[in-house]
Amino acid sequence: MAGAVIETLSTKKLVAMVLGLIVLEIGFIILGGIVAPNPTMSIVLAATTCINNKSQDWILPATCEQMELDPENHQETISHQGPDNNPKHDPNNVVFAVVVPKKDLEMSRWFQYMLTLAVFKIPYNPQLEVAPDAVATLDIRLAYSNNKDFYKLPKSWQSVVNSTQERPLECVFEHPKTDEYKGFHYNCDPLFISQLGSLPHKHYLINIRLPVNKANPKISPNMKIGQVTEIDFVSITQTGGFTQIWISLKVALCTIMIFPLIWYWRRVTALARPALLLEKAIFGLALGMEFLNIPLELVTIFSDASWMLLFTDIRQGLFYALIFIFWVIFTGEHLMDQAHRNKLSSYKWQLGCITVSCLAFLGFELGERGTQLVNPTATMWQHPNLALALLVCGCIAGVLYFLLLCYLVFRVFRSIRFKRRFVLPTERTAHFQSIVNRFRMLMLLSAGTAGLTVAFFILQQKLEGMMNHYLPEDYEFNMASGFFTGVYGLWNIYVFLVLSLYAPSHKLYITSDLDNGDHSSSNGVATEQVQLMQMTQEKPRED
Repeated sequence: MAGAVIETLSTKKLVAMVLGLIVLEIGFIILGGIVAPNPTMSIVLAATTCINNKSQDWILPATCEQMELDPENHQETISHQGPDNNPKHDPNNVVFAVVVPKKDLEMSRWFQYMLTLAVFKIPYNPQLEVAPDAVATLDIRLAYSNNKDFYKLPKSWQSVVNSTQERPLECVFEHPKTDEYKGFHYNCDPLFISQLGSLPHKHYLINIRLPVNKANPKISPNMKIGQVTEIDFVSITQTGGFTQIWISLKVALCTIMIFPLIWYWRRVTALARPALLLEKAIFGLALGMEFLNIPLELVTIFSDASWMLLFTDIRQGLFYALIFIFWVIFTGEHLMDQAHRNKLSSYKWQLGCITVSCLAFLGFELGERGTQLVNPTATMWQHPNLALALLVCGCIAGVLYFLLLCYLVFRVFRSIRFKRRFVLPTERTAHFQSIVNRFRMLMLLSAGTAGLTVAFFILQQKLEGMMNHYLPEDYEFNMASGFFTGVYGLWNIYVFLVLSLYAPSHKLYITSDLDNGDHSSSNGVATEQVQLMQMTQEKPRED
């Protein structure tokens, strides 16, 4: 197949192509590291503690009756451990309210999504300690408004969701539990509040209540969470500048990659035989990359597309599945004998592992982001056993796949060493060596691409500090952005090289069958097989 392509490339041309792609990859990294801003930003806001004695639908921080502080310890006199503690205010009437973003700012569609977390501030009190198995029951209400007077008009807010959720509350008190440290705060893990898949509105209002059952304290919720005095909300969004760079990059790559994709398939369909399984796998990989390149994120700029996060994860999962399928078929087709070659059933165990892993992760995504399409406050971790089972099942299947793939690679290299002893110094020797070189080159390229992806992720924080130390003061290197654009560009380069190196040759490759002395094919063939163990000739297309 692509052997003639490599054979016709001189060493200088091959080196020039590799160096050009390396320079292109460096350009991808620089694009994200220097041109693009950080991919995400966080908005930290302290909630206003309000009293809702009038049963209002929406509590606004600017107009509500705020909680008074205890003059002795500067803490709100509110307790969640029963009526015996004699709180000044009924916990059922206490609402923690916050508007995202601040009053003089607006959200933008370019922010793409908003993940909101809550951090509880709980002072230590020997009589109101946080239990190890504490579970916080949250009455969450989320609304939006596009009115310019949103901060003082409750009727301008439209409901997004009204839901009651339970979250495990994990807090650690980092001081000795003595009277000396009374009033010091616990260190609590953030709690998931909601996630919106798009931001078509300008302002968002969050009201949270911690309900209790005063009539029956023994079975009441929120009896083990101590004394919540304040809540800090952290809203995480994608930065608008990074979204613009990301969409521009996708538009460029989607336009560029369509040409080698069409060129490759025209080479395949021009042959006098049906497409081989490996050729179909390569084409499927390229289609998956092109599907991922389509800048569908533009839909969120013009409409409310809350499904975009789920759809993006499915697109990425599809690409990973296709590249895993390509790796196993590429390796196996260099090993299989004539009877089992070019059959998808020959890889049933590897494909079974890929299917199980993909279905497990897909189930987790549908349980997480799928339910958030209906209820943005829902999370898969409300059912921790099911969530953990799906993740463990997917990981185990993935590990088994890579073990089977490594075994295939080992067998191919062992077969290469064995075949070298019996290849005669004829014209077929160069043909054999070109197949070996192609296999080694793509295996090295695959391992390097996967390894660099992992290495970029691990070294992200350390490299960012080093880059900023040596750059001029006017420049700042954002390693997170450089990681995203660099890895994304790297996978596009990888697919481009696969298409280029393994496209069927349009030139003639003349061979002679020395095993039976048949020279009837001396007129040449249009293509050659890629497989290592099968070096038969193909008949030329009859004009």
